[in-house]
Amino acid sequence: MTSSVDVERRSAFATATAESGKDWIPSLQDQVVRDYIIDAAGEQGLLLAEIIEESQPILGVDLVELVEDKPSNVRRSLYKLEEARVAQYATDTDKSGWETFTWTLSLNEVKFVINRERKALLEHLRNRLNFEELTTFFQCPEEHPRVDFETGTELGFRCPTCDLPMDNVDNTSDIERLKEQIAELEDVVF
Repeated sequence: MTSSVDVERRSAFATATAESGKDWIPSLQDQVVRDYIIDAAGEQGLLLAEIIEESQPILGVDLVELVEDKPSNVRRSLYKLEEARVAQYATDTDKSGWETFTWTLSLNEVKFVINRERKALLEHLRNRLNFEELTTFFQCPEEHPRVDFETGTELGFRCPTCDLPMDNVDNTSDIERLKEQIAELEDVVF
């Protein structure tokens, strides 16, 4: 199951800006695009995307020279950008068989990838909301992990961590937070 921290991070990523709809043209100035690139290729990936944007088309060897890191790390980041549909490359082979890679920024597909991720997160949040609304939870005063009614019954309503008695937990605030996150996502998913 996804942790609440992961859901909050993904939710922040998915709703970081108000960009939505098929008419949105993603750019590196959009925080949601920057977050997407960092998520896919790390900080170095974002740095490479910025360099490519400024100098495109640019040779892979030039990128390696501009980024002070091992060539293998730079190539790995470039391939992560390509896999994330942020950058693309063309190859050219000279007479000796040496291949050169020319990189360009390509953000056209990013909005569709982000939208797919938003839809997946929306489905996850709806499922989580349904679970929260249909489940009665119990927890000890020390706030160790809560358990559902069935598990609480099996444990005799005693905390498995500290053996203190468990009481019913009001999850209304969790439900409201999930509803807010769902509403935010529904506004940006197309």
